[in-house]
Amino acid sequence: MVKSKKETGSHLGIERILVPTDFSECFRKAEECAGSIAKVFKAEIFLLHVMELAGYPLVTSWIQPPYPFDLREELVEKTRKQANKLKERGIEAEGYCISGIPSIEILKAVEEYAVDLVVMGTHGRTGLAHILLGSTAERVIQRAQCPVLTIPVLT
Repeated sequence: MVKSKKETGSHLGIERILVPTDFSECFRKAEECAGSIAKVFKAEIFLLHVMELAGYPLVTSWIQPPYPFDLREELVEKTRKQANKLKERGIEAEGYCISGIPSIEILKAVEEYAVDLVVMGTHGRTGLAHILLGSTAERVIQRAQCPVLTIPVLT
């Protein structure tokens, strides 16, 4: 659902907020921050969980077996529950659960949902862990066509 600024009461252009989730402590802090922003700007929140493909995505994604059905359903349900918690606080929210490469799917969602702000947690990996695992937040910051607010786990 796409609404105009006039309908939402937002004068600064924050109508839709994307909050990528991995259900970690980082996410909880980002969700809390996004919820506060959404309340002020009467914005809608889109929660997005990306079921990450294992291994090196460009090589293995075509042979990667899908998530087991029960795990997929559990993740979909967790995402729905998080959206419902926001709704209980009076915040318009929807939850989505998809498969893919997190940074790519987050960037696609920014475009698809005409997102005005991304609020995401960061794990703060450094050194070898950062080199090997990369940083989804870093990739999103570099390529997103809207502001990205990152919330470190230690805040």
